[in-house]
Amino acid sequence: GTVPLTSGSLDLNGTTEKGRFIFDLKALQNSDLSGEWKDMLETHLKSPDFFHVEAYPEALFVIQTITPDGHDETLHTISGVLTIKGITKPLNFSASIQEKGSDTIISAKLSLNRLDWDIRYNSGKFFDPKALGDKLILDELEFAFTLTGA
Repeated sequence: GTVPLTSGSLDLNGTTEKGRFIFDLKALQNSDLSGEWKDMLETHLKSPDFFHVEAYPEALFVIQTITPDGHDETLHTISGVLTIKGITKPLNFSASIQEKGSDTIISAKLSLNRLDWDIRYNSGKFFDPKALGDKLILDELEFAFTLTGA
């Protein structure tokens, strides 16, 4: 699915903050279902079982440092803090940063553990995996993104 940005800024030369991105959790969308099943899943993801968007309509990622890999000039480690449901945790991941003409393109794939942000619904760490059966939900969430800016 997708989670759109409400706003975002990136300053690769910033001293205290390299970037700030606000995600609109109220507008999250599932992209592999349709009709009633899509509506049901999106409603459930917005509920207190998951992102509780009524109380926490946005997530925030603040980039604090961008460190070159040292071996590959396009690879960098991005370090910052991610706030979901009012819980702020550190987040570090590898990203490709490339210059194409006047644009800077940053792309990455990362995973995070949803339990760090108190998203426990049907987790095998909090509920009996055998009892959950095919209702078990993995704790690791995978994300991919590409940012393009001038």
